[in-house]
Amino acid sequence: MDYFELGKKTKHTSSKFYYFDKVLDFSYSSSGNDIVLSGVQKGQSDIFIFNPRTKFTRQITNDRWDDAAPKYVMNDQYIVFQSTRFTDSLKTTSLKQKEEIFTSKTSDLFLYDCLNFSPKLIQLTNTPLVNETSPLMIDNAHFMFLSDVSGIKNRQLATLDSTIAFIDTSIHYKYLVNIENISNYKNDILLQDVNANKTKSVFINYTDSRFKLFVNDNVGLVNQSIQKINKTNQRKQFDKEGIPKERQKDINVIFDLTEVKQATSSPTDTTTTHSSNSFIAEFSKNKKNTNKNTITTEIKNDTIVTLTADSAFYQMPKQRNYDITFAPTYVLTQLD
Repeated sequence: MDYFELGKKTKHTSSKFYYFDKVLDFSYSSSGNDIVLSGVQKGQSDIFIFNPRTKFTRQITNDRWDDAAPKYVMNDQYIVFQSTRFTDSLKTTSLKQKEEIFTSKTSDLFLYDCLNFSPKLIQLTNTPLVNETSPLMIDNAHFMFLSDVSGIKNRQLATLDSTIAFIDTSIHYKYLVNIENISNYKNDILLQDVNANKTKSVFINYTDSRFKLFVNDNVGLVNQSIQKINKTNQRKQFDKEGIPKERQKDINVIFDLTEVKQATSSPTDTTTTHSSNSFIAEFSKNKKNTNKNTITTEIKNDTIVTLTADSAFYQMPKQRNYDITFAPTYVLTQLD
C-alpha cells in the first residue's frame, strides 16, 4: 500500500500487505483511521479491518463464502457488504468443509456491527435468484445497490426500518426492508459510487455506443416515481426454474420483506444486455489424499515449507510489520 500527499505527485510512504494474496475492494472510514477491505487468503475472500498507523489487521469473516464491496456506514458503526452466504451468523469454516457448504451463485447484502463486533449479521436482502452488488448508503435509512431483478443490472433503493419484536431484559428489534427500483436502463450499470457528504451519486452506463458517467442528486432518488419495468426472457426463465433444491432447505428468512415496488427513470426497452458475466471453477477437483504419512509442501512468503505428519499440526505465526515511531505522551516542567 502506497500513501501519497495531496497536491503532490511524489510517493510519501509505503507499507506491505503480508497477509493477502490480493485486495479486491477497500474503503476508508470517515475519520481516515481505518480501512475496511475485501482480501483474498488461501483462495477465499473475507472482510478485514486494517489500521494504517499500527498495521494491525482484524479479520471479520472467515468462511468459504465470497465477501466483497465493504463500506463503512451509519457513522462508521456498521459495515455493509455483499456476500454469497445464506446465513446471518458469522462462523469459521475450514478448507475441508468447502465441498460440504452450499455456495450461492448470487450475492445478498449484509450489515455488520463493527462497534460491538457482533457475530450476528443484519441481512438486508434475501433473494436466492437475484444478484445484488455495490451497496452504498445515501442517508441513515436508505441503501442503494445494483440488482439484476429484471435481468439487467439497474439501481435499487432499500429503505431500512425497525420495530420492537419482544422485550425481556432488553428491547429486541425486528428489521423491515422495503425495496424499490429507481432505474430502468437498457444495458447494465457497471459501477456506482457516492460522495463523502452523501448528497450526490454517480454511475457508469453504456449508452449510445459509449460509456457515460451520470451524476444524480440523492434527494431526488429517494422521491423517485414508481412504475412497472419489464423482465428479460432470461430472467423470466430463471424465475420459472425457481430456487435450487440445495438452497431451499437452508433458506432462513430473517426479514419480512414487503412487496417490491417497481420504478423507472429511463426508457423501458430491455432487449439487450451489455455486460453479462459467468464464472466456472478454475481448477478441477482432486481426489482426497487419505495417506496420513504423505509429505506435503506449501509455499509461504516465497519459501517452500515441507510438512510431514509431525509438523503438519504446527503453524507459523503471522508476520507483522513493526515500524518504530516515537511520539510525546506528556510534558513535565519542574521548577526549583
